[in-house]
Amino acid sequence: MEMKTLTQQAVGAILVAVTTASFALGQENSSPPQLDLRLYDIVSAASPERIDTDIRKLVSFGTRNTFSDTVSQTRGIGAARRWIVKVQLCYDARC
Repeated sequence: MEMKTLTQQAVGAILVAVTTASFALGQENSSPPQLDLRLYDIVSAASPERIDTDIRKLVSFGTRNTFSDTVSQTRGIGAARRWIVKVQLCYDARC
């Protein structure tokens, strides 16, 4: 599968997830769901280049096997988890 197609699928998946979450949170009301214009900002912030970079970084850890190395700093799910936490903390700190 080409990386461009994979990136397009990832952007589509993000849009579906955000829309579904927004709809699910709105179920408390009996009124019809309203379009949350913030969704456009969220989706437009997801650049195909950044998604491609993140996918390539995750691939570089070599495996998705849940029994893979958790100690290595460069390979396996342990290294991938630590990288994801680092990225999330950077977002929280507005890096």
